[in-house]
Amino acid sequence: MVLNVSLPDIANDFNKPPASTNWVNTAFMLTFSIGTAVYGKLSDQLGIKRLLLFGIIINCFGSVIGFVGHSFFSLLIMARFIQGAGAAAFPALVMVVVARYIPKENRGKAFGLIGSIVAMGEGVGPAIGGMIAHYIHWSYLLLIPMITIITVPFLMKLLKKEVRIKGHFDIKGIILMSVGIVFFMLFTTSYSISFLIVSV
Repeated sequence: MVLNVSLPDIANDFNKPPASTNWVNTAFMLTFSIGTAVYGKLSDQLGIKRLLLFGIIINCFGSVIGFVGHSFFSLLIMARFIQGAGAAAFPALVMVVVARYIPKENRGKAFGLIGSIVAMGEGVGPAIGGMIAHYIHWSYLLLIPMITIITVPFLMKLLKKEVRIKGHFDIKGIILMSVGIVFFMLFTTSYSISFLIVSV
């Protein structure tokens, strides 16, 4: 997560303890974890293209809110919730795209390419994030997801013909899973055993 390197700066700007500042990441991870499962479940009924475009819009919307309101901690946390909900579309649906639209003989290469890109992002991201935070300001890191807009023309072309599958959406399962994720994330920030018990 590119904002990890800026947590000390954020804590200093808002005069917050590390535990409180970590909610900048926790808020993102909560909706990201839940959204990953939800997007995957909805892909058959609503279509991959529609969900990916929705995810891009939500992610960029959260980026703008976070950047404009970066002086307000509560607004920053809300923006990270929104960003997580949008960003969750990518890992959930990219794999579905490969499985459905890439020929079987090329799927291994596609998965390998995706893995390489993710690994490169995890390695280079913190370095770039640190440079931006040091030479400009950490708030500009919130605008990085706006780059995903350039993928829209490719998505429109690749996914112009989609076959939607009617099926049952397990609302109860999603709710139970969401509750478990929320309480487990709360446990990782507060270390209260009661949160861990509820999450299980």
